[in-house]
Amino acid sequence: MKHLSIIILFLIFCLSGKSQNVKWLDELDLNLMQTGWSSSHANKSVEGNPLKVAGTSFQRGVGTHATSLMMINLNNDAQFFKTQVGVDDEITANVAALEFVVMGDKKVLWRSGLMKKGDAPKDCNVSLNGIKKLALVVLDLGDNNSDHADWLNAQIGYKEISPVAIPMAEAG
Repeated sequence: MKHLSIIILFLIFCLSGKSQNVKWLDELDLNLMQTGWSSSHANKSVEGNPLKVAGTSFQRGVGTHATSLMMINLNNDAQFFKTQVGVDDEITANVAALEFVVMGDKKVLWRSGLMKKGDAPKDCNVSLNGIKKLALVVLDLGDNNSDHADWLNAQIGYKEISPVAIPMAEAG
């Protein structure tokens, strides 16, 4: 019985730590996301269709168009950024050529490399420990034609202070 009490106390101690919170990219103010054409959409492509990359549909994410930029204040409280990225299937021409870039405090944390229509979504999972500001960038690597870019299931893990989208003027 004494061992059982110790185990229960140990479990209570271990599980009583602060739980990790998640903020989905589609929950942020997308009006602050700069986009090369049209406007960015929560849980839809840039043209307002369901998110679909390489034949796979996604319920959550943000559809935008290169060249695109979103700045996020992490308040030095974030732990990770996790997403999949890809070119949306809605485009009819095979001319899209773009690259996704994740930056933290003006340093490159991750790059997708060249992505085109039909490419499988690429996984991104980066640590944000110690990072104050996050930049999510989509670059045009061609003629800026049909560069329909999707951030899929994108989420930021944080401890206490929820991340917020910020205008470029506050990006520093």
